[in-house]
Amino acid sequence: AELAAFPPALVSPAPFLLPLGPRTPRAALVLRAALGVYGALERRGPRAPGLEPSRRLDRHEAARVEPLAAHLVTNGALAYGELAVDDAGLVRALARRAAEAGAVVVTRVACDGLVWAAGRVAGVRALDVTTGAPLRLRARAVVDATGPWSGRLEAPGRAGSAPLRLSRG
Repeated sequence: AELAAFPPALVSPAPFLLPLGPRTPRAALVLRAALGVYGALERRGPRAPGLEPSRRLDRHEAARVEPLAAHLVTNGALAYGELAVDDAGLVRALARRAAEAGAVVVTRVACDGLVWAAGRVAGVRALDVTTGAPLRLRARAVVDATGPWSGRLEAPGRAGSAPLRLSRG
């Protein structure tokens, strides 16, 4: 639902087909129930244009929709709509918005540590990957947006990493 609110240039409909056949890991009823919950949650937010609700296809219709998977859809398939994100475009848009809000945005920089002052994080140590020059960037706030690698930055001589406030997004 949150993705539907993004500009159309950043998201586009991406249809999915889940084959139902002898190798399907879950019963069709369980998968349909899961897609029903998924659809109900999706309907709580803004509607994305072109996004189709989930539906069951018989084996003939599924084979017509995806001929290369005909041997996998012996019991039909579940079709549902999802959104594909232009991740590079999203990063550029977020960087522009951050800059408009007063942030200094740097690229081609690898962060290799935190700068601490008075017991709190006060910036980052980094390396300009183009020139090899070391950088010390001071900041009122540091955002670690590295996904599953979040929290790996530790300051030398400190037992743990900086406190993280997890967010969904």
